[in-house]
Amino acid sequence: MAEIGLAASIIAVIQISRTVIAQAYKYGQSVKNAKKDIERIESELKDVESRLTKLQDLVDKAQESGHPLDCWPTLVSMNQEDGPLSKCKLALNCLLAELAPVDSWRAKMKERTTWPNKVTKVEKALEAIMQQKNSFI
Repeated sequence: MAEIGLAASIIAVIQISRTVIAQAYKYGQSVKNAKKDIERIESELKDVESRLTKLQDLVDKAQESGHPLDCWPTLVSMNQEDGPLSKCKLALNCLLAELAPVDSWRAKMKERTTWPNKVTKVEKALEAIMQQKNSFI
């Protein structure tokens, strides 16, 4: 059963990363001076998604082996309450909040002026994601 929980957690993080990528793209279209930062975010998140997909394949192989997940302590540690998947999900949700869509002309102008202040929060969230990404290898 632990395998199913781990698989579900991985899928959830992949889905959130895809949502963030889509939202970041829209944000980058609205806030022109954020474009390079957004391209970097998209690139990093696509890499995270790729690594998570490979991790999902590993979990699938573990399930197929018939052995309990406890035989793979590294996989078990991924899904702990304060583990890499949880931390990555938290940082992705932070990015999602910072890159909220802007529709009106007035909101776009406001975001363009506040982007330099927001970029530090975005960088911290991206750094946290990159740290967790390394543990997915």
